[in-house]
Amino acid sequence: MDGRCGICVMKPFMEKLKPHDVDAWKVRERGPDHIPVWVEKDASSDIPDIDMKKYNVHRDMPLREFVDFIRLRIQHESPWKKSLFVYLMNTELPIGTTLMSEVDEKKKDEYGFVRITYSGEERGGWNH
Repeated sequence: MDGRCGICVMKPFMEKLKPHDVDAWKVRERGPDHIPVWVEKDASSDIPDIDMKKYNVHRDMPLREFVDFIRLRIQHESPWKKSLFVYLMNTELPIGTTLMSEVDEKKKDEYGFVRITYSGEERGGWNH
């Protein structure tokens, strides 16, 4: 875990797995103060790919900080300077003061992950 940002990167071998291949419920048991988050690019977007998809995010992290973290992790010659749109189950939520724990309570999927999709184009979600 990077002590400054409260984000753990799941082991690299897990990158090839699908959400249903990873037991997020066991990950939650081992680290109850973290939330398993799965981040993917919208397939129709021309935004660069993120370098890793699976993270354990501290429950008290503001969503805005995690969106900033996603921006930094996008593979590109330089940080992504254009708008970054983030979606959670096609639902619009305020990111200003929202904590990851609030997102987790309302939006985790059946596998125990919070699934976040990002795009370089607006599709009716959050803008950061």
